[in-house]
Amino acid sequence: MEQLESLADSRLFTQLDLASGYLQIPLTEEASKKTAFITADTTGEFNRMPFGLSGAVAEFTRLMQRVLSPIQGLHVRNYLDDMVVDGKNWTEMLTNLRAVLWKIREAQLTLKPPKCSLGAKRIHFLGFVIEGGEIRPGTEKVRAIEKYPVPKDLHEVRRFLGLTGFFRRFV
Repeated sequence: MEQLESLADSRLFTQLDLASGYLQIPLTEEASKKTAFITADTTGEFNRMPFGLSGAVAEFTRLMQRVLSPIQGLHVRNYLDDMVVDGKNWTEMLTNLRAVLWKIREAQLTLKPPKCSLGAKRIHFLGFVIEGGEIRPGTEKVRAIEKYPVPKDLHEVRRFLGLTGFFRRFV
């Protein structure tokens, strides 16, 4: 929630997404051997980190912290490979974007252009909509509450209150 609240003052946003995020991390030879697989035709090993390894999320998170650490929370907010660069105006946003792109380039990471957007006034990030200084729950989160079945006992009422309690700040 802290990342979202830090975006509330901004008016322009650029969203960046890495291309095949985990696969951009090379594996050591020892780690590669642990990813061996067999098919009817051949055997193989991954030489880049595939999605689904038990330590993949932690390792990817460490990579992104290492790459973005000097500017993380200042010029960019990220969740795994999804990044948001913000600014109060074009000049500030472009300055911030330049710093982020430089860090991505230094780390030799690759972006997926079709999943990136530049200078948006409204964005969807972590299931929320951010626009004009406001943070609202996204349609999927609202739909989950709307479609929640009518509670039939005390346990179900508590579950519903837990679900809706998070959204008190938006009412």
